[in-house]
Amino acid sequence: MGTMTAVSSSNPQTGTAQKTLGQYLFDCLKLEGITEIFGVAGDYNFTLLDTLERYNGVRFISGRNELNSGYAADGYARIKGLSALITTFGVGELSACNAIAGANSEHVPLIHIVGAPPEKDQQEHKLMHHTLMNGNFDVFHKVYELITAYTAVLTPENAEIEIPAAIRMAKEKKKPVYLVVANDLVTKPIIARREPIPPHPTSNLKTLQAATEHVRQLLEHAQRPVILVDVKTMRFGLETAVRQLADAMNVPVATMMFGKGAFDETHPNYMGMYGGSFGSSEVQTMVEHADCVIAVGMVWADNNTANFTAKLNPLVTVDIQPDMVKVAEAEYPNVFAADILLAVQKVRYRGQGLAGKTKFPYDQITGGIDEPLTAAIYYPRFQQMLKEGDIVIAETGTFYNGMAQVRLRAM
Repeated sequence: MGTMTAVSSSNPQTGTAQKTLGQYLFDCLKLEGITEIFGVAGDYNFTLLDTLERYNGVRFISGRNELNSGYAADGYARIKGLSALITTFGVGELSACNAIAGANSEHVPLIHIVGAPPEKDQQEHKLMHHTLMNGNFDVFHKVYELITAYTAVLTPENAEIEIPAAIRMAKEKKKPVYLVVANDLVTKPIIARREPIPPHPTSNLKTLQAATEHVRQLLEHAQRPVILVDVKTMRFGLETAVRQLADAMNVPVATMMFGKGAFDETHPNYMGMYGGSFGSSEVQTMVEHADCVIAVGMVWADNNTANFTAKLNPLVTVDIQPDMVKVAEAEYPNVFAADILLAVQKVRYRGQGLAGKTKFPYDQITGGIDEPLTAAIYYPRFQQMLKEGDIVIAETGTFYNGMAQVRLRAM
């Protein structure tokens, strides 16, 4: 690392120490529960890393390359709710692009912090290393505008506005955000800018009531409703609300491929994975012949629907998204998922649960030690081996599809 020391400057008017930009940045991250930051050292981020080295309560986890560090930060955010990544300008941030774009695609909140060349060199458009040698220092920022939910160029004057705004956006949208700071500005004292904190977004009450009434009308005539759980249930912290709804309604529950693990697979109403023509035909029949489908956090992607062979009747589907709900063909914007889930629970529909004991594909151990090793033999053994609290990372492709049918232990 470099040798520059991040110190607090004194305010001559008050005699109190002022935070440097770097210290304030790490204060904000620490307040969010971040105790580790991933990344790779490079000369343009040395002042950031020197500040972090002297900072208590947050440590730097150095990776072999920026892409690996980006994926480590992705995994950290999935477990802890938010993560941070530090790279150097140009070559470092470009190396991390795949991880950041993946986090955007999969709704993972990650704060990417980039150390950039000194401000004066940028203003004079000098030809600096790690650039395209054309004097343009904004080109990589523009790349990141396309794969993140928020970007900002930090200065001592805007740090108290832009850093909280970026963190707030990452948490609300569950997407990566991008902050770039010139390495000579990291140790400068921030200029106090007390901006009013925007109110936490809430549902439009009239729209929420209208959506709830529409759901009530669907459920009044429903004999075979199901709950369908998908990935945004996890990303937006809706697992408890969905489980409470399933308990209150007492109806069958299925998960989609992306939503694996979003619902307790030991729950008595859990019937298995729904993926169109892939997987259990019994689950497919129950979901596609349901007279009301309450789908939570659904992503209608090709590899989540067995190449779009999943077929839901839109006229009986309640599509609950993080900030809107669609009931049949009617859209209700500005309705947040937690609010509509609670409202539907209060409708007090009570079903009959699952009829009979559900059979899962890998419940039966087959094959002996002398037989050829096949998927039919090893997937049931994987299911038996897994314990509560284990984390499973499945390769995208054949193994991902096979592991989707493994019944997981309680979360």
